[in-house]
Amino acid sequence: VILFNATSMPLELRFDIPFGVSSKVIGPILPNKEIPLPVHLSEAGQIRWHPVGRTYLWSETHSLSSLLSRESRVGFMKSSVCYPSHPSNDPFRCCVSVEEYTVPSSSSAQKGQYCTDHLNAQPILGNTAPRASKQVLTRTHFIRQVRLSTPLLIKNNLPVCVSLTIDNGGVAHQVSLKEVSF
Repeated sequence: VILFNATSMPLELRFDIPFGVSSKVIGPILPNKEIPLPVHLSEAGQIRWHPVGRTYLWSETHSLSSLLSRESRVGFMKSSVCYPSHPSNDPFRCCVSVEEYTVPSSSSAQKGQYCTDHLNAQPILGNTAPRASKQVLTRTHFIRQVRLSTPLLIKNNLPVCVSLTIDNGGVAHQVSLKEVSF
């Protein structure tokens, strides 16, 4: 499992381990960077994150096994929020999604026979099993990427400055976007 920070802020990741063991904090994870999650920690309990520093509280807990389950993975983006330490500041919001990539097994990839021998194996007449000499046992391996991303990203590709007003629960924020230089 790999965690990818697709937000604009460096993040810290915290593993809440059950049975009274103290939490483990990993970070900072810089924007557009990824880190492999330690298996012994990620299987143990809950994970949380927040922007580096003391200006935000930790996010709500997320069970990694629940995030990785098939039911929640298919095109699913979950909202997450880290509330500010000071109530007059805005919360940090991100979306959590999981992507899955298949990787051929190393023994099959080394031989250059990922699936071809297994797919070409023909059963012998009177026997439903493929010929043993042709059968290659391949296991499909997966790499799962937990992606934390910004919920809204706006790029100005116009040749002029653009003014945006974002209304969030009755509180309006005005933002000015300069033109993008290529």
